[in-house]
Amino acid sequence: MKKFGVLFLVTFFSLIVCLSINAAQPRLEPTLWQVYQQSLSKAKYVDLTHTITPSIPVWSGFGPSKFEPTINPKTGQPYNYQKDGFEATHYDLSTDQLGTQLDPPAHWNPDYPALDELPATFAVRPLVVIPISEQVARDPNYHLTVKDIFCFNLPA
Repeated sequence: MKKFGVLFLVTFFSLIVCLSINAAQPRLEPTLWQVYQQSLSKAKYVDLTHTITPSIPVWSGFGPSKFEPTINPKTGQPYNYQKDGFEATHYDLSTDQLGTQLDPPAHWNPDYPALDELPATFAVRPLVVIPISEQVARDPNYHLTVKDIFCFNLPA
């Protein structure tokens, strides 16, 4: 867990440094927000989320989730269409870390905001892709380095 915290801080501060360096340079190209407004806000988006099922891949430390019919507490029987007019499913999720997710800051520190404390627009932001495909083509075991982050020229 500490590795992820350190990686997050290194990445965060690296981006701050890159943004500071880029902010000092004259802007000949549009800002990220201008690109978002001009292009990305009208772009086609592809949903890459995973359907939540009992077999969705999760870290082995969480264990599997369980899905079963919801039980009527008065009868001890599952609800069904014929008798109750509906069916319902009881989800026993082993974690909230399922498939594509938003990792709220509260996962790392209880003083930070939880998912329900963040505005819905928190996850909708322009992003920066740091291309390392050439390095990976040369070495399939290549991993992103701090140098990749610092040497990356952010779009103006």
